[in-house]
Amino acid sequence: MTRAFLLLFAGAYFGAYASAQPISLAEFAERALAQSQLTRAGSTPFHLTAHVEEKNHPSADIKGDIEVYWLAPNKWRRTIKSRDFSQTTIVNGEKRFEKNEGDYYPAWLRTIGMAIANPIPMMDMFSKSSAAVSTTGDQHSCARLVAKTGTPPRENSLYYLVCFDNKGLVEAVFTPSFAVEYRDYKEFRGKQVARQLVHSPEPGTDIVGEITSLEELTNPNELLFSVPESTPKEKVIRNVAVPEETLWKMVRGASGGTPEIAWPAVREGRAAGVLSMYVWIDRTGRVREMHPLSADNPALEDPVREQVKKWQFTPGDMGGSPVQVEGVLTFAFSVGIENPIVILTDEEGRKLATNQVEPAFPAKSGAEGSSITIRIRVDEHGKLTATENPAHLAAQFFIPADKAVSQWQFKPYMKNGKPDIFKADITFKIPQ
Repeated sequence: MTRAFLLLFAGAYFGAYASAQPISLAEFAERALAQSQLTRAGSTPFHLTAHVEEKNHPSADIKGDIEVYWLAPNKWRRTIKSRDFSQTTIVNGEKRFEKNEGDYYPAWLRTIGMAIANPIPMMDMFSKSSAAVSTTGDQHSCARLVAKTGTPPRENSLYYLVCFDNKGLVEAVFTPSFAVEYRDYKEFRGKQVARQLVHSPEPGTDIVGEITSLEELTNPNELLFSVPESTPKEKVIRNVAVPEETLWKMVRGASGGTPEIAWPAVREGRAAGVLSMYVWIDRTGRVREMHPLSADNPALEDPVREQVKKWQFTPGDMGGSPVQVEGVLTFAFSVGIENPIVILTDEEGRKLATNQVEPAFPAKSGAEGSSITIRIRVDEHGKLTATENPAHLAAQFFIPADKAVSQWQFKPYMKNGKPDIFKADITFKIPQ
């Protein structure tokens, strides 16, 4: 998730105002899709191009392009290209052609492609939910679902969040396997279409799909949709999500059992608990992508990731054909705490800050003259890496404070003559 929606998700989510009239999530989502989904039956035929790139690391390998010719739900053509994988798909009635170059269809590329075609690809699951969305007129409207994964002692909660803007358009969808924000809506033949799709599989990673052109498709060349013969199933790349129990059974340890995690000591947070990761596995049983979901101690996510990436799984199979597999793995941990991270006072933290910006709190908040405190985390280079809300502040106070400190710069904190990570409790006074 991106920073703004992490805050929204952590307690500032606006779907529960008592003054609002709740509407079922299924109905609200259907209204949103009717306004914005390009590929609904009866929609205007279109030609679309999009560029995909990880904006935080522009030199990274995560770059690709997508081109779509669409006439109807059962008549379309899509081409995707990236450094290590390319695919051309043509659907014409009951026939489907697929040509792949590369052995693994990456999740980040599939996610952007899915988001372009359908802003809420897991609509079936949301439709079965009894969740409701509150309409406030000038605020985000959200619904959150919680599900359990694993079995004790490896049991954890998974979160599903869908948010809409004040026009009822999809603003963000976060599930264990799909995390996308929809931005820069513009009109196209009676629909509002997001021109920027931001996929954030984990904090610090923003993969942006920019729709570079979107035009009505008139007098299309029928050869674009020609499928003389459907591609055999064994040559089609399919992706299958499996239950966690099934995924654990597919793990193959060197001695035949399940590999054990070598847990390191931590410097902060809980010493015992659970964490869950989402894993994507190719058709040979090799782990190709892995992202954190929910952890009682996030400091253990990277050690788990590095070890599980080396695991081997039994290759997935469907009807005799190999398939890519994805799913959740949950781990129980018990570790020691060593060399704990120092927590500085407000005065000590401000002495290290070189660019202090004050929050713009809302007027007439009812808390004028009082003080609020947030906790920041800064790495050994002086970069702010996290903002915490240990006092459980309301969103109207925490979000402005977070926005302010995100602009601060810091000198490194020195411990025993070396730069070190630090935390600090920063206090702001709300103007009278």
